[in-house]
Amino acid sequence: MASLLNVLSIAIPFIAVLTVVVFIHELGHFLVARWCGVRVQAFSIGFGKEIFGFHDRHGTRWKFCWLPLGGYVRFIDDESAASTSSESALERLSEEERKGAFQSQPLRNRALVVAAGPAFNIASAILIYILTFWLIGTYGTAAVVDEVLPDSAAAKAGLRSGDRIAQIAGSPIERFSDLQRIVSQSPGQPLEFVIDRDGKMIALTIKPDLREVTDPIGNKVQVGMIGIKRQAGTDRLEHKTHGLLEATQLGLKETGYVSWQIVSSLPKLPGAILKTLSGQRQSELGGPIAIAEMTAHASKNGVAGTLGWIAVFSIMLGIMNLLPIPILDGGHLMFYALEAARGQPLDPRKQEIGFRIGLAILATMMFAAIFGDIMRKLGIG
Repeated sequence: MASLLNVLSIAIPFIAVLTVVVFIHELGHFLVARWCGVRVQAFSIGFGKEIFGFHDRHGTRWKFCWLPLGGYVRFIDDESAASTSSESALERLSEEERKGAFQSQPLRNRALVVAAGPAFNIASAILIYILTFWLIGTYGTAAVVDEVLPDSAAAKAGLRSGDRIAQIAGSPIERFSDLQRIVSQSPGQPLEFVIDRDGKMIALTIKPDLREVTDPIGNKVQVGMIGIKRQAGTDRLEHKTHGLLEATQLGLKETGYVSWQIVSSLPKLPGAILKTLSGQRQSELGGPIAIAEMTAHASKNGVAGTLGWIAVFSIMLGIMNLLPIPILDGGHLMFYALEAARGQPLDPRKQEIGFRIGLAILATMMFAAIFGDIMRKLGIG
């Protein structure tokens, strides 16, 4: 019984967050398609057999299905839920119906419809961050040093207990988490610290050491550390409110930061997949189990923590969908770019081959991610 409750405590938040993020993505495709005059046959949350649904006044079937691990928008000339159109599907339509077919749209409209999904994911993350910072504010502990570990980088540089970190590399530091974010990403890089020591501003140069730590879901990750501690406790949390303008600036900054973190990790993805498939444990490659655990962990941090994770997940989904892999939105946009350059669409047979290659790539990525999750849970590698 306890095991079942533990599984449900992880699965339910994951399914809820996934449903929200997928809905946002597909809503982008749907709204822009409607705006461009494309007839939408179905809007589905989940796959498989329909649980319940309804038709709107435009004839679109809105439905929820039994397998809540994704979703899709199907146009009138789509062959499948993967939005793969075909000439045969178009030929089956009447002349009037063809006006609302996706394939009948000019190149600009097709590109807008495809790009709208990832764009809505990014835009929704910005909105979530802005509203969170504005309506809830931010919580955190001040960037004050409680303890300096002996022989650490901080100790060698002259940092002392009671020092307040004012700046690092020119960036203002308000919370201890701001300090951790910069230091963790800068192992071996000399960083210029500005310290407030009893009202006197002091400049110090500290080079973070490379250390291996365990993240919230059990992965071993290497980060930069300078060897200082801040005592935990809710009594030490500081709450700060933000006006709408400041919240907007913070929301854009946070979206940019998260986006850059994801984009900068993409070059490591092929190597992570190969290492995982060869039996080496890879913390960079998180599969559905890892994501579900991270979602459950975020849900324990209240409304702000849950909203923050939804924003991160939404950005991740948007960026991953822009990868130039056939079947993904980025793959469709790649074909449209070739069409614009050539002045005519790519041969349908070549597109079909591309989609099959794309499916094989996605299947390999998913298998590697799940395999990596299993190895992590079993402590292998």
